[in-house]
Amino acid sequence: MRKKMPARDAIKAGAHSIEHATDLTKSDFELMLQHGTYYVPTVDHNRYYIDHAHEYGYNHTVIENLKEYIHRNLETLKLAIQ
Repeated sequence: MRKKMPARDAIKAGAHSIEHATDLTKSDFELMLQHGTYYVPTVDHNRYYIDHAHEYGYNHTVIENLKEYIHRNLETLKLAIQ
């Protein structure tokens, strides 16, 4: 079971940015707009880890988890753009 990060709490507490976030909602992004909070998706570095998985000793499970994370991160980024 994946525990979601409390982005909403961080935004309300005055965080200047939310970084590496996935699974944010439309209401999270609306709140970020209200508070002037920046969204930093940091998507591309995970492709580097996949491309160099052998060097890091990552097995198939780690690679699949990275791919799934990239997918979730891209879906969150799409929502942010909307």
